[in-house]
Parts: sequence; C-alpha cells; structure tokens
Amino acid sequence: DSFSLKQSQFLFPKEGNITAKLNHYQAEVSKGNGHMWDIPITMSTVGGPNDDWNTTTPSLWLTTAELTDITLSGLTSDIPIVLNVRRMGYFLVNYDEKNWKLIGDALARNKDDIHPYNRAQILFDIQLLAKIGLVENETKSHVMSYLPEEDNEAIKEMDSNFDRIVKWYKWLSD
Repeated sequence: DSFSLKQSQFLFPKEGNITAKLNHYQAEVSKGNGHMWDIPITMSTVGGPNDDWNTTTPSLWLTTAELTDITLSGLTSDIPIVLNVRRMGYFLVNYDEKNWKLIGDALARNKDDIHPYNRAQILFDIQLLAKIGLVENETKSHVMSYLPEEDNEAIKEMDSNFDRIVKWYKWLSD
C-alpha cells in the first residue's frame, strides 16, 4: 500500500474568535497561500514489519505541497503509520480518519507499541487539531480513550496541562 503527504501552514489572523480564525485559515489554504518548508519525514508503523522508533534520520523530505504514492514495504490498510518519530521535528501531524482510528486502536491494545515521545505528540496534536475543528471530537475521544492506562508521568502531566499549554498559542484564544 501507499499513502500521500501534504503540508499547510496555519495562517490565523491575530484578531477574531476561533470560528473566524478557522474560516480565514481554510480560505487561505484553499487559495494556496502560505509558506512551504522542507520537512524531514521520519515514520514508523505500529505493529507492522516497519516498526522503528530508533531511526530519527529522515527517510524522505517533504519539499512540495504534496507527494503522492509513497510506498512502504509491508504496509497494509490495517497497520497505522506514525510520522515524526520521537518528535524530532517541530510540527503538528494530522492523519486521515482511518489512520487516527488505527492509532487509537493500537494505543488501546498496547500503548507501549508507540514510543512515549510519540504518544505525547499524538495526544497534543489530536487535542489541538480537534480544538480548531480539523479533527472530529469523536476521533479525539477514541484516540484518547487509552489514557487511564498511561503510566508515563510526563505524558499524564502534559495532558492534564493541555489547556494551559495551548494558551501559548495566542491565535487560539477567543
């Protein structure tokens, strides 16, 4: 199987409520506005033949708005992919609904199949993406349902302080 990647920049205005900011963002993205960056892509499957939480050297670079048909041997539609291994890059990662569901299933089955840095990234990204309306709350709830089993104190603390952390993102405040 294969998958595609694309990037977009969050172009929120400084003024207005979250709905106005999200509408502005979606309009800017649809016009193709925003800066594109060379983004290092590291990835691991979860419960598949390409599980690798140790390699943080990019396997490819996202240098345009979209790359299509990236092939990963052994990839099937029932194995989740996690990007940004050990959160080496400073960017959010949003997946399609199916991969978010697969990630949630994997966390519920055995959270330790995903590196702790990536569990923290997944929790932060999905909460922030849901807050701005790019991920459904039902998907967020599914992914986060494993949290009672989380035993990493740093991850639990990050999750419990999410609202305080998000205040640093001034463009999110209403």
